[in-house]
Amino acid sequence: MRARAEGDAAAALALATFTLSCRRGIASMAASLDRLGALVFTGEIGEDQPEVREEICSALTVLGVRGGLLVPELKDLMREGIRRIDQAGKGVPVLVVATGETQQIAAETRRVLGM
Repeated sequence: MRARAEGDAAAALALATFTLSCRRGIASMAASLDRLGALVFTGEIGEDQPEVREEICSALTVLGVRGGLLVPELKDLMREGIRRIDQAGKGVPVLVVATGETQQIAAETRRVLGM
């Protein structure tokens, strides 16, 4: 994101290509459903890249997903590890789910080492 903001055309193209690929994947999966119940982001990009989430969501209005996910006051902690980041009641819920990968790796390492 920083490189694109600084005018790097290759970074802008890479981000546009990535977000298009994400939107295509989401749309193709949604096409097999009766309705889209929620859009869930997770992992490094899902948890720590709000600008990428926004670019993905802003082009999914046909599925009922709304943009405007960068507005801080829309972040609502629903329960530990899950944040709802859309405008509640205005379209498909958009959630961010923490994966806890680091904690799981540490727990598995301790288990294997017998600690």
